[in-house]
Amino acid sequence: VCDVRMDEEERLLDEELSSLQAQIKEWKAKVQKLKGEKQVKEAEYQQTLEEERLLDEELSSLQAQIKEWKAKVQKLKGEKQVKEAEYQQALEEERNLNVSDDNNNNNNNLGSSQPNLPNSTAARAPPPKRAPPPIPSPSPSRLN
Repeated sequence: VCDVRMDEEERLLDEELSSLQAQIKEWKAKVQKLKGEKQVKEAEYQQTLEEERLLDEELSSLQAQIKEWKAKVQKLKGEKQVKEAEYQQALEEERNLNVSDDNNNNNNNLGSSQPNLPNSTAARAPPPKRAPPPIPSPSPSRLN
């Protein structure tokens, strides 16, 4: 009777051991699967970090280029203002010369008995109006 009981206990222990061994095997498989997933996630994370680093570099480069272009635009605006001022000054000087010429011609003709002399203002056509010089627009090649 004692042997039967011991055999029964041994059989129960063997079953429990087998069950525990199967559970350990299952857990080990789960651990391996999780380790694999972790490696994949770490690789994806490293790739994301590298992409972020490259995007940061590109952003910095673009910001520097924008800053450079803004400086060039400001320089061109300044040059345009200078050219416009020079042009306005030249127009004003031309007007003053024309007024001065007209005054001289009028003064010279005051004592003349011939009203339609070639030098008189009546015989002379007004000076042609000049179009302002074209202001060059910045081309992409000039910006670089």
